[in-house]
Amino acid sequence: MKNNMKAIGIVAEYNPFHDGHKYQIETSAKSFLADVVVIAISGNFVQRGELAICDKWKRTEMALRNGADLVLEIPTQYCLNNAGVYARAGIEIFKSMDLIDAISFGSEIGDINLIKKASSLVNENKKEINDIIKSFRNKGYSFPRARQFAFNMLSGDKRLENVLNSANDTLGMEYLSFWNNRPALCIKRNGSSATEIRNLIKNGSYKCGTLPKSVEEILFRNISLSDYSNFLKEREKNLFEIARFEILKTEANMIDKSPQGGEGLGNRLRKSAIKARTFDELIELTKSKRYTYTRISRLIFQILLGINSFDYSTPDCIRVLGFNDKGRELLREMRNSKDYENNEDRIKQNLDIVTNINKYNKKENFDFEIKATNLYNAISDNDLEKEHELRKQIVKIIDN
Repeated sequence: MKNNMKAIGIVAEYNPFHDGHKYQIETSAKSFLADVVVIAISGNFVQRGELAICDKWKRTEMALRNGADLVLEIPTQYCLNNAGVYARAGIEIFKSMDLIDAISFGSEIGDINLIKKASSLVNENKKEINDIIKSFRNKGYSFPRARQFAFNMLSGDKRLENVLNSANDTLGMEYLSFWNNRPALCIKRNGSSATEIRNLIKNGSYKCGTLPKSVEEILFRNISLSDYSNFLKEREKNLFEIARFEILKTEANMIDKSPQGGEGLGNRLRKSAIKARTFDELIELTKSKRYTYTRISRLIFQILLGINSFDYSTPDCIRVLGFNDKGRELLREMRNSKDYENNEDRIKQNLDIVTNINKYNKKENFDFEIKATNLYNAISDNDLEKEHELRKQIVKIIDN
């Protein structure tokens, strides 16, 4: 597609949006001379297997007020899965739009060539890597650890282990695998992590000024820090009670059919649900050398939402969560482009651009997202009618 604006895409969670994210957006746009920044964002559930600190609409507004121009949603099924599935969903959204000129991602290492080397190793040695992983998995190692062994055996480059030791670099490796040698940037991370900030807010020890002012205004809109701390603690209690009930009523063999299940994890999780007294304890009692914390956490949400195996190739449509003037113009160019309908580089042709579910003629494509939002609101004690997926309006930051 030919468009008049140079666009860069970022897959993100913004849980919550912080200064490091703002730095990434600004540096990426400046380095690539991009006119517009497009974000593919996780919805109400994030990839590590957690409830987002605040809903996708607030996080969309945070992004738009801090350098993003267009925000799109990665469907929940993809977010609550492994790094490869999540990364592929974000990248395929960008590829299907056929207007993203480059991608950017945060990195602990900050060495794009090293991350590209890791990505190439995966693409060029898939069978050998899978065989080595399988052998170590049979010995009781977790998937991440087994993959580290495979990388070291095939490459002999110890630096690649550093790529696999950091979540952002691992995701970066996955992004590049699906981006097919197109232009890409990695921006070395700086400042506090989102995890640290969430913990500060939850513990009531957050200091104003840690996050951008506009983010604080959105996050603490109509709620004090102390009340937010109590809200997060109560929400975790609600989550545990709902999760324990669902786990105990679900047969172990059905749990093992979930994407993150299998290998006898169903029985282990059910036994832990009887003993545990908190959500964190439930996961700690279940995890082992073989089962990682994040895998178990994602599995629990897959149980709650009834996620079984399905086609993870690419989302069914492009769902818009928000835009500003430049983002709106980019959407207009995309819709008006004849090339959009004839692009042969897409797995699924002619993905619809959805700005209003209620006016979409394939509303059934959002049945699962409605279910996910209902669960998020129920656990969060939100008004289920007021906060219903079909009642929410996309976020518009428009000057005229």
